[in-house]
Amino acid sequence: MKGSIEAINREARERGMSYGKYLAFRAAQEAPASGREGKTTAKPNRSMPPGAGRGLAEARRRMGLSREEAALKLGVHMLSIKNWEQGKNQPRAQFLPALARLYGLDMAELRQRLGLEELGQEQAAGRGQALRQIRLRAGLSLEEAAWRMDVTASAVRQWETGKNRPKRQSQRKIAQAYGLEPKELERMLEGAEG
Repeated sequence: MKGSIEAINREARERGMSYGKYLAFRAAQEAPASGREGKTTAKPNRSMPPGAGRGLAEARRRMGLSREEAALKLGVHMLSIKNWEQGKNQPRAQFLPALARLYGLDMAELRQRLGLEELGQEQAAGRGQALRQIRLRAGLSLEEAAWRMDVTASAVRQWETGKNRPKRQSQRKIAQAYGLEPKELERMLEGAEG
């Protein structure tokens, strides 16, 4: 995708789109035809860290439950259980307490099996500081960065102060807005936490 940031911003505004949505639109327009008519954008990826779901399958089996039984007890579709166990999707926060009870785990152990371990305050602050430095190096104000990512300035502020960690989907938006490769951003954030 070619074009200066100013030109892309101008084109996005002319179409009434946010910066992030316009970049996704352009990428879909420039992508080679795949034979899938009518599909221009991919579903957002809410995947977990590699291998994170395996612990869920083990815990379910240890309790003697099939995927169907677990899904019925949690009030979700069986494919949700399968996707959680295969690391394709994360369970929503509302399901975590019931999932922990059903699998006989405490919340800390469940979060660890899902790859959602909580960071200490120092690590979170280091990650937030790294995000702020990356934004400043990109020459963006808080509001400009938020607009490019199609999120609120408050969300960006919470990431930069370490109050919240950006989800995988948001990390892709951050990398795109700051002109980084997603893996490069991930390495920078891991370095700040360690």
